Amino acid sequence: MQEMLHPAEELCRIMERIYDVEMTSLTGGNASIMDNEGVMWVTPTSIDKKSLTREDIVKILPDGTVEGKHKPTSEYHIHRSILLKRPDIKAVIHAHAPATVTMSVLNQVPETRLAGKIYEVAGLPGLTPYALPGSMKLVDTVMQAFENGYDSAILEKHSAFVGSKKGLLDAFQKFEALDIGARIQINSHMLGTPKRISDSGLLRRMEGAETIFPEKEVIGRTCVELDARRVLSDIVRRGYTKKLFASAVGVMSVRTGNQGFVITPAGGDNGKMAPEDLVLIEEGYREKGKVPHETAPLHKRIYELHPEIYSVILASPVYAMGFAVTDTVYETTLYPESYGVLKQCSRYTYEELFESWEKIAEGLDLEHPVAVIQNYGVLLAGPTPILAFDKLEVCESGAQSIHESKRMGIKIPLMTQGQIDEMSE
Repeated sequence: MQEMLHPAEELCRIMERIYDVEMTSLTGGNASIMDNEGVMWVTPTSIDKKSLTREDIVKILPDGTVEGKHKPTSEYHIHRSILLKRPDIKAVIHAHAPATVTMSVLNQVPETRLAGKIYEVAGLPGLTPYALPGSMKLVDTVMQAFENGYDSAILEKHSAFVGSKKGLLDAFQKFEALDIGARIQINSHMLGTPKRISDSGLLRRMEGAETIFPEKEVIGRTCVELDARRVLSDIVRRGYTKKLFASAVGVMSVRTGNQGFVITPAGGDNGKMAPEDLVLIEEGYREKGKVPHETAPLHKRIYELHPEIYSVILASPVYAMGFAVTDTVYETTLYPESYGVLKQCSRYTYEELFESWEKIAEGLDLEHPVAVIQNYGVLLAGPTPILAFDKLEVCESGAQSIHESKRMGIKIPLMTQGQIDEMSE
C-alpha cells in the first residue's frame, strides 16, 4: 500500500534512494512534485542528497514565489516547465546514473526495447541536443521532447529527465529501468549483436492475472504461509540491494503447500517489499484485494508439474541479460561451482513466454534449473527459496565473469568433459 507522505518527505526519501543505488553523486540530481494545489516542491542545490530533511525542501508557489531556507536546484526551471506545460505529469526526476550518462555522451537513447519489462516500465525516451546546464536554452530543448509526447528525455552530454503521470516512486522506477536498459545495452556488445523486440512483440501482454485468478477472501493464515512471506520478502529486498532485481523488474514466488504459493505483486516495489505486500495464490484463487505479478500462471504451472520445486525466480540482471538479448549461449561449465549449482541451462524465445507456458514449465526442473528467456530474463527454480536465490547469484556472477573475460580479449576455456564427469562420480 502506498504510504501517504507529505511531498517534502517523499522527496527526501526518494533522493536518499537515488543516492544509495548510485544514480547520482552527493550533491547531484534533483526531483520535484506538483501537489494538488499547484505548488511545486523541489530539492535544493548543493546539499547532501542522502541526508535531506523536510526543512531542506524548497516550495515554489503557483505565482513563482520561492520559499525555503535553501536555493532550489539550478535546474528547477526545467522541472517547473515540465510540470506546468504537461499537467498530466505529477513528478520529475533528474539524476546522473553512469550508464545513462554514457548514452547521453554518445548522443544516443538507451534501447529499452531490448528487454520487455524494461520497455514496459521505462518506455521510449526522447533525445535533446546539447545546451549549457542551468541555461534557459536547456529548458527549451528538454521541453521540446516533453511537448512531443515523451515522458523522459536524454540530454546530450548530460543525463536524463524522467517524468511520471503516477507520482515520484513511478518516476524513480522509470529512471532506474532506463539506466538498467542502458547497462544491458552496453554490456551485451561484449557478447554479440543485441537484438531488440519486434514492434509486434512489444504489444504482447500476458492475460491479466486478475482475470485468470478470481478473488477470494483469505480466512486464517497458516504458519507455512507466514514463514514463506517473511522469507520471500527478505530475499527480494536482498536481491534488490545486490542489483539482481530492480524496484519494478523481477518476480519471485515460494510454495506454501501442494495447492498454493505466495508471489510478489503486480506494480510492487522490490526494494521495499514487505510480507503483507505479497499475494497468496491458492486453489486457483488470488488473495482478495491484491493482484499478483503477471507471470503468476507460469509459476503455478511449474509448481503443479514439479513437486520438488519450492521457489521460482524470474529476473533481468544486467550481465545475464547479455545472453537474453544476443544469440550467445550461456555456458554453465565455466567453473565447478557454476556447473554444480546451475547444471543445465535451457533457452526459450520471447514468444514462448507468452504462448507456450506449458513448454517452459515442463522444461524447468532441478536438473535444468535455469533458463534464458529471450529479451526478458532468466528463469530459475530451487528446492528452497535460499537455494533458488543462490542460483540467481551464481548465474549473474558467472555471466559477469564471462563478460570480464571477453573484455580481456581471451577465449574462455570451459571445463573439459573429464572435469565434468569427475563431478558426477
